Amino acid sequence: MRGRIRALRRDHDGRSYAHMAEIPAEGSATTALPPRRLRQRRRRRTIAIVASAVLVVLVVVAVIALMTRNRQSAPTPSSTTYTVQRTSLSRSVTATGTFQPAQQLSVNFPASGTITEVKVAVGDKVTKGQILATEDSAALGATLQSARASVSSAQAQVNSLTSTATTAQVTAAQATLAAAQAKLTQAQSNYDGATLRSPISGIVAKVGVSKGGVATGSSGGSGGSGSASGSQGISAAAAAGLSGTSQSGTNATSATGDVVVVDTSSWQVDTSVGAADLPSLKAGQAVTLTAPDGRTTLAGSVKSVSQVADAASGSSGTSSATFPVVVDVTDTKGTQLYIGSTTTASIVVERLDNVLAVPTSAVSQVNGHPSVRVDTNGTTTDTPVSLGAVVGQETEITGGLSAGDHVLVPTTGFARSSANPSASTSAGAQRGGSGGGGVGGGFFGGNRSGR
Repeated sequence: MRGRIRALRRDHDGRSYAHMAEIPAEGSATTALPPRRLRQRRRRRTIAIVASAVLVVLVVVAVIALMTRNRQSAPTPSSTTYTVQRTSLSRSVTATGTFQPAQQLSVNFPASGTITEVKVAVGDKVTKGQILATEDSAALGATLQSARASVSSAQAQVNSLTSTATTAQVTAAQATLAAAQAKLTQAQSNYDGATLRSPISGIVAKVGVSKGGVATGSSGGSGGSGSASGSQGISAAAAAGLSGTSQSGTNATSATGDVVVVDTSSWQVDTSVGAADLPSLKAGQAVTLTAPDGRTTLAGSVKSVSQVADAASGSSGTSSATFPVVVDVTDTKGTQLYIGSTTTASIVVERLDNVLAVPTSAVSQVNGHPSVRVDTNGTTTDTPVSLGAVVGQETEITGGLSAGDHVLVPTTGFARSSANPSASTSAGAQRGGSGGGGVGGGFFGGNRSGR
């Protein structure tokens, strides 16, 4: 317990002051602090309390400012207005292929012999009937003369038969004559074929013989006749002095023959597809093709689809089997095409015309039903719709909308959380189950009666 002592002090000018000082009670170990030190301690305590309060206020203000800024910077979902209209939807299968002449002929010497002259080179333009190469015809001429003599002898034997000849004798003589005539026909074809001529007008794609070499003779040139695909044909070799076989759909540079001639007035594309796409393809389907210049789009149609996989595509288990497809180029649009140049073929396998469609991102689920937001004079309502095909970025509407309706489409990056999951499909329409429809339904799936 502290006591208080009043002390009187007098200063030098005689004035007196009363000074109250706290002194520790008897027995206390605490030393009394001067008043100035006490004031300083209280001041520091006050400053600390005020600083803490200010810091708390600053933290609260910072948090509020940060939250406000985040709310202000958060993007506000926006949309554009899309006018519903009738359009065409299609699904395509894409494949890479090469341009090839639609008609190419391998021309061969019908009989073996020594090549005496080659008159053309790869890349030369030729006309129908133009001489391509020749072989030594001396031996072929001798064979021809012998065949003629055999026919004359056989004919004389038939003529010498009298009325007393037996049926067997007559039959034998006639058979000998027929065989001699067949040999004569072959000998004549071989002799004429010693001068190899082009069966069509076109470009020489390959030369497989050289001067001084030996022609092996065409195993398939019986009678010296040839055939060409398409509407163009070639006359009999016996008349034109040629032997040829058509190899439509074969790479011109890999075709076999003494000379290969191609017709570049018509073209086709050799391509292939995988097993998954094979059931969708058939002859006659429309095709768009990229031209070699990379700018022009050409028109075509599927000519043939093979059900037998390319032997090379599945060899050694290194790749999936592919199936050859041939596409006719129906309109080159005057574009220069080159043998073997690559192209991308887009084959339209399914198509819907004159249907209502909206961007897929405009479709959402509301109360478990596909819906779109329709803007009517500034008033927005969620309108239930029936869906048909989903094709990439567009969805067919089979019910619930009419042409001219205005649908709100979220802008990029602000798709509604319940938007159609199929909106991200980039490979075109997907085939769904029968009667599927709905959001994410298959191509041509769902109820289409509302259209």
